[in-house]
Formats: sequence, structure tokens, C-alpha cells
Amino acid sequence: MAERMLEIRGLKIHFGTEEGLLRAVDGVDLAIDAGETLGVVGESGCGKSVTALTVMRLLPMPPARIAGGEIRWRGRDLVAAGEEAVRELRAREIAMIFQEPMTSLNPVYTVGEQIAEEHDDLLSALRSDDDKHLMRVVERHIAVRAPRESDD
Repeated sequence: MAERMLEIRGLKIHFGTEEGLLRAVDGVDLAIDAGETLGVVGESGCGKSVTALTVMRLLPMPPARIAGGEIRWRGRDLVAAGEEAVRELRAREIAMIFQEPMTSLNPVYTVGEQIAEEHDDLLSALRSDDDKHLMRVVERHIAVRAPRESDD
């Protein structure tokens, strides 16, 4: 039996707005085992990105809040986990591919904070004796570019 990687049960995400409470996500359930791929599709505004950003803990809280449910990564409760623990997971185990180039940097955090997070991870790897860890971090920081077309 494959390891359960991500499990979301009854996830509810609400936003406090000037107009009142906005229930952006109301009861999402999903499970992903090792080796599986999940595609999330739906209408614009149905909560796909809010759900993914909540798993990554990239939503500003407040105004967002997890109003209910569980998010478990390899059995670990991400709702109750501290920011440092989630940051470690983001740097090493969980990633998100943003759907638009304009969202490659999260507008919730300053550019400096986002660059510093990656910089700190790279410095930590450089100082460690674990060469495999260093190579994984360096590979994450190398931009792969398509070859240019010839001028012929």
C-alpha cells in the first residue's frame, strides 16, 4: 500500500471582508498517495487556488482563516504546525507551480522575504556536510532555459 502523502478533510476557509464573512472553501476532502497525481479543475473563483495556497500556508491570516477541517502531510497536522515547521516543508518537500507568471512571487510577502527564504535555505545547505542535500538545493536554484533558435 502506498504512503498517504496529502490528506484534506472537511477543509473550510473563510475571509473576513468589509461586507461580512466570505466562505471561500466549504468542506473540501481529498487524498493523494505516493505516486499519484491529482488535477483540480473547476470554475473561476471556486476555491482551487485558495485550497492550494492554504495547504502551502501562503494565505494571509487574517483576513483568511481556516474555519474547520484538517490538512495532513504524511500524517503531520499542517493546521496546527508552526510557521517554521511549515517553512521547512515548503523548502524541502512541498511545492506549488503557480498558474500565471504574475503570481510567481506571492503578493502577501515582500520580494525580499521571499528571496531571503531561498537564500537562507541555500546558505544552510552550503554549511552542511550533506552533499546530496546541497545538490538538491542548488538544482532548485538553477534556471533551465530553452536553447535559442539558430539564426539560419
